[in-house]
Amino acid sequence: MSCKTNNKRLDTLKKRKTVIHNLFKKDKKTGQILLRSESQLLYEKPGDKLKSNLEFFSVCQIESINKNYSDIYVKQVVFGPPPSKFGEGATCSSCRKERYQSNRINHITYNKQLDIFNVTVCLADNTFNSFGQFNNSKKFVYDTWENEDPRSLSNAFVGKVKSRNITSDKLPKDILQLFTENTFAEIEKEVWNNNHKVVTPGSIIFEGKYEGMTKYLSLNRKTNAIVYSKGGKTMWEVKQIDEDKSRKYM
Repeated sequence: MSCKTNNKRLDTLKKRKTVIHNLFKKDKKTGQILLRSESQLLYEKPGDKLKSNLEFFSVCQIESINKNYSDIYVKQVVFGPPPSKFGEGATCSSCRKERYQSNRINHITYNKQLDIFNVTVCLADNTFNSFGQFNNSKKFVYDTWENEDPRSLSNAFVGKVKSRNITSDKLPKDILQLFTENTFAEIEKEVWNNNHKVVTPGSIIFEGKYEGMTKYLSLNRKTNAIVYSKGGKTMWEVKQIDEDKSRKYM
């Protein structure tokens, strides 16, 4: 006589709803979806050691979710430690003086055969990517990596991220204030603008990889563009995003 048991965690709509609702539950005080993440990163540079316990806090917004809870899109704005906590070659267009900040987009799909959620994550301002699988809101873990970025000789890394839903009383004071006083749309726009701004010609070149190019770069103040000229000819031009004078933070 055999006894069959169903160990599946996501095979019904009710189960999938429960996991997603618990992971992306809104905080009562701020009305925002809040996550705390711990990361491990190993950079490519010879001699670099594994960096552990890097702490990040994020605010999320579900953009789309189908009726079967099998296809979900989520936007995310992440705030982390200062640049000194990352690898020497990190492409820190998203590393502000006070804190790392970035925009991410997530796609979550349900794999019926494996009874698991797949999640892919893309960062908006460099070559960072992630992929993970989960079937429990308390085990939202994914592998992360960054391939070579033309702005750096040693930015590539591999690592992992573990995220959990939290309440606002677990946030640092500066992040709590930010998430309380601003809507998701305001935070998302501000961070995206910050990370898509080219401040100076030299800021797009790191570690001397294209050191010989810097003498050909200039700023056209009339068009607010970075210009690369050689032999008296303009080879290419990159227009900067105008600074938002109404910035509220960072």
